[in-house]
Amino acid sequence: MWPQLRKTAQESGIVMVIVLLIVMVMMIFAVTILSQSMSQSKTSRSAVDQIVGDQLAKGLFWNSYASGSCFGSLTVPLNSRTYTATITNVLISPNISNCTINISY
Repeated sequence: MWPQLRKTAQESGIVMVIVLLIVMVMMIFAVTILSQSMSQSKTSRSAVDQIVGDQLAKGLFWNSYASGSCFGSLTVPLNSRTYTATITNVLISPNISNCTINISY
């Protein structure tokens, strides 16, 4: 009976090592998946900011084009972030001006 107990004690050590290796591999996969999802979240947020800023600039441009002036600003709160577009007139020469739009968020 004693030799059988020694054999099971040695086998339980091997089983424990195998279980620890499996747990470590699972932890590595979990950390990889979490870091990848955080990276995708940041990338998608910057893409949303770029799209909103672009559409806001286009809207302000056409609004000022229709009114005939290159001055004004527009502020839009969206998803707990405030987007501000400001259009200014930069005089290049006496007859030529350039409208500049700045977006901040």
